[in-house]
Amino acid sequence: MKDESKIFFNNVEQKTLQMLKQKYGSIHDAVDTMEKELGIANANNYLQAAYEMFLENPSSTNYNYVIATMLTYQYWSQKDTNEFIITEEF
Repeated sequence: MKDESKIFFNNVEQKTLQMLKQKYGSIHDAVDTMEKELGIANANNYLQAAYEMFLENPSSTNYNYVIATMLTYQYWSQKDTNEFIITEEF
């Protein structure tokens, strides 16, 4: 297994993913569909706000906000759900 600290570009990415995993588990730990949809909606709202802040002031802090919110959006988009899918093979 790779050392995760070596695959991140900066500390913000590493901390963001650690916090998400600590609170919600890995992307493979299934959650209810509604929880995933809420996570995606919240992440999208934060991403839009961070992007607007970055456009107004392209500082390193605002850049890190954009990166953190992109990771959060990606996390929730890839998160498994408990939903039964009819197309699953048995």
